Amino acid sequence: MASYQTCRRNSHKGAKTAEAERAHGWLTGAGDCIHLFGAAIYINVAEHPARLRLDDTDALAQWRPAYKRGFAMQAPLALVSALLGGAAWSTTNDPLWALGAVIMLANWPYTLLAIMPLNRQLEATGSGSDPNTRDRLVRWGRLHGARSLLGGAATVIYMIAAAAGSLTANPAD
Repeated sequence: MASYQTCRRNSHKGAKTAEAERAHGWLTGAGDCIHLFGAAIYINVAEHPARLRLDDTDALAQWRPAYKRGFAMQAPLALVSALLGGAAWSTTNDPLWALGAVIMLANWPYTLLAIMPLNRQLEATGSGSDPNTRDRLVRWGRLHGARSLLGGAATVIYMIAAAAGSLTANPAD
């Protein structure tokens, strides 16, 4: 029969393992946030400026598939990162995790309310011969920059929460 000390020691190891698994999950959420931020910055710093060097017809033709692929990648990253940030907050009670999650989740309503109407206009444009194409693409880049800022803010907040050691369970538990 195992002694009290052996059971206590094994129980403590199990708690550390569970804590490490939770920490891994929260850091995965922060990692998703970093990936989203990196992709968003790439679009603002490299892809969109290069697109704007094309004539309007080619710029619009390049924007269409790039937007669809970017949405398919970035939307799930924002959602998963927000969910894992929320889970970290519910486990740690550290408000930084909640703040990061809310900011990351803010990408969804911002995209739907501020960017989606412009996306629809760009998608409905028959060709780059529309005189508003260039202005719409430039405006899209500015609006996407705000999404990059949201991702950057959430990344910084998640990193501060992780560095502050808030990955441990709430001491009141």
